[in-house]
Amino acid sequence: MNKKILAFIFITALGLNTASAIDIKFENPFTIELSIDSVFTEDGNTYRVSASGNAGPYGRAYSSWVFTDKLEMGDKGEFFGTAWTQVGEEIFEASIQGVYVKAGSVFKVYSLDIVSDDKIQMKVGLVDLVKKTMRFEVSDIVR
Repeated sequence: MNKKILAFIFITALGLNTASAIDIKFENPFTIELSIDSVFTEDGNTYRVSASGNAGPYGRAYSSWVFTDKLEMGDKGEFFGTAWTQVGEEIFEASIQGVYVKAGSVFKVYSLDIVSDDKIQMKVGLVDLVKKTMRFEVSDIVR
């Protein structure tokens, strides 16, 4: 009997813990498709990438990325950068940052960004240096 009560308390506690887990809601999904314009490194450890293309509702996009591997893990690391876009006369800027993981011949990117239109966005996508492409699925985070 005591074991059943302990099991019930344990399962209930797990349920309460899960209910208080991070709850993120997303809205306004769109796709960003970029072509890599250039890649360079001065030391073989830090890589700088510039890319341009279409950022869905944000129009024409230009971006600069800096990829590093500060923990020296080899197949994963971090990045930061900036982007700006233009739709007609309206210009938007974004601060981009996140992590990447090598997945075969491509890099999977997880990014948490803030945009000058007061939106916080999450994006996940692939960077293919051979094909010179960057493609991301993006959504606004509901605050």
